[in-house]
Amino acid sequence: MNLKKILLTTAGIILVIAVIVFFLIIFPFIGTKKVQAGEAYAGGSIINVVDGIAQVFIIDGGKGEIGLIDAGNSPDGKPIIDALDSKGFKPSDVKAIFLTHGHPDHIAAAKLFPQARIYSLKEEVEIAEGIKNNPSPIGRIFSPKPTGIKVTNILKDGDKVNFGSLTVEVFSIPGHTEGGAAYLINGVLFLGDAALSSSDGKIKHAVWVFSSDIKQQNRSLKALAGRLAPRKNGIKTILFSHSGSLDGLQPLIDFASQSCIK
Repeated sequence: MNLKKILLTTAGIILVIAVIVFFLIIFPFIGTKKVQAGEAYAGGSIINVVDGIAQVFIIDGGKGEIGLIDAGNSPDGKPIIDALDSKGFKPSDVKAIFLTHGHPDHIAAAKLFPQARIYSLKEEVEIAEGIKNNPSPIGRIFSPKPTGIKVTNILKDGDKVNFGSLTVEVFSIPGHTEGGAAYLINGVLFLGDAALSSSDGKIKHAVWVFSSDIKQQNRSLKALAGRLAPRKNGIKTILFSHSGSLDGLQPLIDFASQSCIK
């Protein structure tokens, strides 16, 4: 094979890989609602931190209790630590980390908060601790590696955790991962990677390549919408890990009503 053919073959392989990456990883995020840094919710008791490709949420529970929803994408934790510092808090002030799931971009800085209890649904513990990988298309490619994280508090569906003056309600929403969790705090619903928000104010399903079972995830969200519908007026905001916020519960109810979700 001459040099020209080698170069053409190599270019073709690179092009195929680029197309695959685009359609599996980049394309699903086109048209999603842009994340705004420094947003505050629930009267300022919840603020977002943009950490590379993910969001972390700082929860001020009062009574000296600071918590996190997930622990971000940066192992040095700088985006979170800087945000805490801007509010007059130190890493040692963080008393709890509530994991939506155990993917690397949600747990990277967890070890930097030694005073924090780490909460997770039982089904997610081995993923968060690196004992096994989530059985998603991309997760099957890699071998699990210990993360150094130890889940200290096991949650189950329907739990209510008192955190300072706030109550953290726990909902099991398997699909993106086996032990995916949603949390409801002070009228704010956290969905993690279970869905994305679109720029036109709708909810889009989770990204297939990172998810163990998209159909199960959609059923989980439909069930969650049904459980929360009687409390619709009390839910002010839905937050996502990789896209911007949506107002109220109606976008989730509309998503759940789609005929393709069974």
